[in-house]
Amino acid sequence: MLYELLSLFILIAVCYNLVQTSVFVPIRDKMVIFDVGGCSYKSTIAKKIAEKFGHKHISIDKLTYKDNWVRRTQEEFRTGLLNEIQLSDKYVIEGAFEDIKNPERETLMRDVVIPNSDIAIYFSVPKSVSLVRKLMRSCKRRLGLEYSDVAHESLKNIKEMIMKTINHYDARKKHLDEVFDEMDQTKLMKIDFPNYPLVK
Repeated sequence: MLYELLSLFILIAVCYNLVQTSVFVPIRDKMVIFDVGGCSYKSTIAKKIAEKFGHKHISIDKLTYKDNWVRRTQEEFRTGLLNEIQLSDKYVIEGAFEDIKNPERETLMRDVVIPNSDIAIYFSVPKSVSLVRKLMRSCKRRLGLEYSDVAHESLKNIKEMIMKTINHYDARKKHLDEVFDEMDQTKLMKIDFPNYPLVK
């Protein structure tokens, strides 16, 4: 059954790829890549930038969670994020713009992280695309074909992630779109699906 589901997800992904067009991500010293909440390729692109151009890769997930998905306190998250920004001259930060369980993240992203960057890029994908990619990623991780930066994903973690996407993604995306439009556009860039971000 798992292999049948994986085959279905791969077929859907191939169909998505047929309609995608490529957009190159501009490279700056201080970069932020953010999305609504997962599977927009922000981590993949951030790692490529770090490997190719020598940026420090700063993962919001790693600052949010300890091992085995144990959540850090808001103070630990704030201190960790601010330290990373202050101690690094060349970095790429990637993560979701806001966090349902930590409202301060949005404030820090909007008022501190993005204003202190040279460019902030919003990878915007619809719920259907995010959901398919999350299901594919979870299947690959369960099969040992891909690994999480934080910890192994249990079936409980996967179920919670999928349900959160189904129940909250549309509202979160609507909110982020509105916030994005209200921010100073000087340093901002938005890459909408079906555009696919690439690194030269």
